[in-house]
Amino acid sequence: IMLLDFEEHRFHRGIMQAAFKKPYLVQYLKGMNPAISQGIAQWNTRQQFHVLPHIKQLTLDIATHVFMGEELGPESDIINQAFVDCVKAGTALVRYPVPGGRWKRGLAARKVLEQFFRTRIADKRKKAANDLFSRLCLAEDENGQRFSDEDIVNHMIFLMMAAHDT
Repeated sequence: IMLLDFEEHRFHRGIMQAAFKKPYLVQYLKGMNPAISQGIAQWNTRQQFHVLPHIKQLTLDIATHVFMGEELGPESDIINQAFVDCVKAGTALVRYPVPGGRWKRGLAARKVLEQFFRTRIADKRKKAANDLFSRLCLAEDENGQRFSDEDIVNHMIFLMMAAHDT
C-alpha cells in the first residue's frame, strides 16, 4: 500500500482500514501476549545468547500465529524461512537470478509465499477468525468493495515481511 498512489492508494487504504479497527487491534494484541511469553520462555540464555536472531524469530512466530492464523510447526518453519529469504533478497547486490544467490532464493521464496496464501484465501473468506489474514479476506470499504485474491496475497506478504524486518 505504501507504493500505491492516488485513487489506487485510497481504494486499498479504504478496505485495509476495516482490518485495523480498534476491536480487531485489541484481538491481535490478545493473541500476541501469550505468544510473546511462550517464545521468551523457550530462550536458553545460559549459553552465548544473540538477541537479534531470537527477536527476529520471535516476531516472525508471533506474526505467523496472530496475523496469519497459523500454528507453529514444520510448515510454519518453511514459511518463516521463505519470509527471511524474501527480506534478504532486498539486500542482494546482484538482482538477477544467479544460482545460489540471494535474489534467486528470494524469487523462489516469493513463489512459496504466494502459493501458501493463495491456497488459503477461500477458507479464510468462508469464516471470520481473529487473524489479520482472515480480516483482509473479509474486509470491505464503505461501498462493499473487497480485495482481489492477488491484492490479499501481496498485502499479506508485505505485512509479514514488515513484521519480520521491524
